Amino acid sequence: MSGSSLLSDRASTKVLNREPFGPDTAIFKEGDRGKKAYVVTRGTDDIVTKGIDGKLKKLTSFKEGEMFGEMSLLNGEKRSAHAITKEGCEILVVEQKVIKEKLDASDPFIKFWIEFLSERIRDMSKRVS
Repeated sequence: MSGSSLLSDRASTKVLNREPFGPDTAIFKEGDRGKKAYVVTRGTDDIVTKGIDGKLKKLTSFKEGEMFGEMSLLNGEKRSAHAITKEGCEILVVEQKVIKEKLDASDPFIKFWIEFLSERIRDMSKRVS
């Protein structure tokens, strides 16, 4: 199921802000504290990191309806890569406080499950890189 189908316009406008970004704009940088996650509503964003040679290396891209930046937001660790717009785009911004409120109101097992899975994914990512 795509992110855009999960976020109806009516529901998203109550808790999310839309932000436009120009081409080749940094949305966040590696090492930043994660206080937001992002859902692409128009355009494309690349996730990149600096290689040993100092050049940026593309890890993945996100297109309309896809979310990125969520791992740092969930586990409080610093960003592990840069997010840079490929072209002009529009993004829904998911604030950490909104996620915290939703998780705090959820079943404790669901909260545990999400925290467990996010830590598992972060651990596997560290092993691969």
